[in-house]
Amino acid sequence: VKAALGLGRQKLVAHLYKLLVYEKGSFFLPHRDGEKLDRMVATLVIGLPAAHDGGELVVSHDSRSHEVIFQGAAVGHELSYAAFYADCQHEVRPVRSGYRLCLTYNLTLARSRCKQGIAAPSYESTAAAIGKLLGDWSKGADEFRLAVTLDHRYTQDGLSIDKLKGVDRARADVLFQAAEQADCIAHLALVTLWQSGQAEGGYDDYSYGYGRGRRYHWSDDEDEMDNDETTSEYDMGEVYDWSLSADHWSDRAGKKVLLGEIQLKEDEIVSDEPLQEAQPNREDFEGYTGNAGMTLERWYHRAAVVIWPRAKHFHVLCSAGTDASVGGFAAMVRRLKRTSKAKHETLCQECSSFATAIIDSWQPAYRGYAWEKRNTGRDAFPAALCELDDPALVESFLSKTMPTDGIVQLDKSFGKFCKKHGWQRFEKPLTTVLEASSAATIGRNAEMLRILCTLRDRNSERIEVCSRLCARAAKAFEAFDGESGKPEWQS
Repeated sequence: VKAALGLGRQKLVAHLYKLLVYEKGSFFLPHRDGEKLDRMVATLVIGLPAAHDGGELVVSHDSRSHEVIFQGAAVGHELSYAAFYADCQHEVRPVRSGYRLCLTYNLTLARSRCKQGIAAPSYESTAAAIGKLLGDWSKGADEFRLAVTLDHRYTQDGLSIDKLKGVDRARADVLFQAAEQADCIAHLALVTLWQSGQAEGGYDDYSYGYGRGRRYHWSDDEDEMDNDETTSEYDMGEVYDWSLSADHWSDRAGKKVLLGEIQLKEDEIVSDEPLQEAQPNREDFEGYTGNAGMTLERWYHRAAVVIWPRAKHFHVLCSAGTDASVGGFAAMVRRLKRTSKAKHETLCQECSSFATAIIDSWQPAYRGYAWEKRNTGRDAFPAALCELDDPALVESFLSKTMPTDGIVQLDKSFGKFCKKHGWQRFEKPLTTVLEASSAATIGRNAEMLRILCTLRDRNSERIEVCSRLCARAAKAFEAFDGESGKPEWQS
């Protein structure tokens, strides 16, 4: 099974899921299995010896279908088995006589202790040809990005280079290799098309739940149909609104990259078919309300390798917003550790230029409600600045950015940085942060003080600076509390 699925030297683990019993007339309508376990890649079905007629397994993907008869099990003499990727659509045709018995297993990839990824086949000639195409494109393209879609379906948790299936792994390897040859940057990401519009069609007995796609059942066991596909009773009429974005990024080594949600354009998608031609991954339906008609929202997810020229890296990330810029900057700083001495100074200068552009274009994060814990990844920026070891940039960040953005926070690495370069140097910008306390930043500022004041050292300079900061913070908080201006909902 492992060899047929193209998983090379990876180890598969089979987890018994269920014993299924089909009697005469039983069947299973077309569906896809959800990823029930972490690192699940496929489903294994073992037919047990039990004489029966019918009950053929039909597996479909990418306009192709394959019928599995389980001949040995059907005559009652031996075991039969079939395995297929978890996102392949499959169905069981009606049993005409006898009993069809089978065990189903979830197949997962075992975690490897080896830090290196699985060695992929060599695609040198193909990568060279595509690399030339990417090189020509990057020199004269009006658009700075390409999102090349993959065939199989993946969840955001199941999307990484080592979990790609079959031809997708080969396609991603070629694209990453070609992008490097063309001096481009490539990431694996999940592309999402969202549409909101008029619902048309449907049936009066639509009783599968408000806001849910239709679910098929061959028994009363709902867990059996935890799939990632929506089969809708409705058609999308006029589209009122839509968006196209990429998120859940990872690099060629499989490491997560916090670029946030980056908006895409339609002509940046490279796909055999439009995203909306496939079945939606999720659908929300709302019936008639007052004078309003039926409305429909749909989400289509596709894995893709997203590519842009390295020369346009800063432009792409800064234009995509602060979260994308911060994620890209943190990844650049991590690269410094792996860079040769000859290239280290050049990359440091690039990092400093990028950091300056991020600070100048910083957009405060939407705070949301107090009970919403949002991980924007922005906390990585001050930590990366400290790692870059540029005091002037840290001062600029404290003075320009932190007074207005209450999401971003300092960590203990900032204390080590101040000890190295002198606490008094950063007293003035920290005072600026505290004195600008607002509804969006006052809670963060109090937490920042706690972090700085409770560092486990007896550095006298830090203690003196923190004492003065606390006194100024108290006055700033009292002044904020006494303001009689327009109330802010965040208060």
